[in-house]
Amino acid sequence: MQQNSPEDDRWSPHHYAFAHRALLDVSVHFMSEIFSFFTEGPKAVLNSRLEALLEATDMLIEDGSVRHYTPSDFKITRHSFANLPCLVVEMPPPHEATEAYFVAIVSKIEEEDLMTWGEPNPENPGPGRQKEWTLNYYTLERYSGYVKGRKSLFCEWDSNGRHLNHGGGPEPTLEAFLPFLEDFIAKKSAGEGRPNSE
Repeated sequence: MQQNSPEDDRWSPHHYAFAHRALLDVSVHFMSEIFSFFTEGPKAVLNSRLEALLEATDMLIEDGSVRHYTPSDFKITRHSFANLPCLVVEMPPPHEATEAYFVAIVSKIEEEDLMTWGEPNPENPGPGRQKEWTLNYYTLERYSGYVKGRKSLFCEWDSNGRHLNHGGGPEPTLEAFLPFLEDFIAKKSAGEGRPNSE
């Protein structure tokens, strides 16, 4: 059985499993609809959706650990960078390396096309465009390595199931992460690579 982190006796593997498995899986399932799934509707409905996802996370854990957070411990906000919808999920504080401070789900489809993207493509009948990989999934993760001054790691899960490490990230605050993410998206769209970080 996994042992609790020495930093916090309330540690459990649910934190990692939520950001790197459960939320990723539901994002891939809903694709472009994920942006409205967590932001449109009464607060009670949105909380029930998040609670259902947390319960799905519980089912992934097999060591008997107990989850110590609820939907009220998360903050989900919607943004737009380069006219691309973006959801930012602020996680409960991480305690172990690779656990996430934030998850950012960024659409590859511009705002004005998002509502109709799931409709069947007349030039490609069958499952329709909704089955295409229409998002980027980023994580800002806790870093506990040996690079002096490094505050976080900025990573990505790609469509091939690979966990990509983009290097050092910003201070793990929403105020620092949002401009960092906006800069990254703008440079990626322009083919200029990643922004500078410590």
